[in-house]
Amino acid sequence: MSKKGGANPPSTGTEKETITLDGKKITFKKGALHRMLKVPEDEDIGIPNLRKIARSEVGSSVNIKGKTFKVTPLMKKRAVFGLNIAPKSSKRETTKKNMKRGESKGDKSKTHKGDMDYTTKRGDKDFHENKKDVKKGRRPYRKKN
Repeated sequence: MSKKGGANPPSTGTEKETITLDGKKITFKKGALHRMLKVPEDEDIGIPNLRKIARSEVGSSVNIKGKTFKVTPLMKKRAVFGLNIAPKSSKRETTKKNMKRGESKGDKSKTHKGDMDYTTKRGDKDFHENKKDVKKGRRPYRKKN
């Protein structure tokens, strides 16, 4: 028996692609997550959106590009796979940018917006001269006796 429509059925867009990752050949459906999220293949889903899907629980809802989707086990697997095959530099840049290296003298103050750290401010208990803590017999901004 032959199917109607000829010998070659129309392509449904489920082209399989094979890549080598860490010496192992991996075959996957190209563009499957794009179709799940209804994002055109020429448009990028984005690493933050992949992380959002990968970190959320199965059954919860996520908002991707203005659309709300329920996270399925397959969607989560595809997002994790997308993160694993993403270029390493794109994953590293975002984590390096967000890493906190610690405070240093001369940084912007977190508590007094617009001021620098290690400068004397009203309410401080000690003075800051030449970017060093200096203890004096009185507190800053108090009357001298």
